[in-house]
Amino acid sequence: MASKTKLSKEILKKINHSLRSNEDNDLVQLINQGHQGIAFQMDVDGQSFLVKKTNQASPLAGRISQYFINHEYKIYQRLESISGIPKCYGLSDDGSLILNTSMGILTGKKNELLRVETSFLQICSPLF
Repeated sequence: MASKTKLSKEILKKINHSLRSNEDNDLVQLINQGHQGIAFQMDVDGQSFLVKKTNQASPLAGRISQYFINHEYKIYQRLESISGIPKCYGLSDDGSLILNTSMGILTGKKNELLRVETSFLQICSPLF
């Protein structure tokens, strides 16, 4: 899958390398994991990103998870001009969603990310 992103080539290259790598990486911190995917915080070149990767438990789970990540990406594209919406940088080479974390989405508490995101999507659901 080719990247659809607004990031510099160098930052995207580092994110893609981290996502492909099986080695322990200081740039990546697991935030949460569930049936639809895995959320990581990545610190690259002084910037912090939230990366949502698909669940690869099975081929079917992977396809369903990728569908929802693509759908979320489209929602962020439609809302990008609204103040207070986290900046979406796009999709990585493997289809992972890359978001800005400087809006205070990550609190360090497990599941806090999911509560904030769920509330955000509930507010926006009438738009779709």
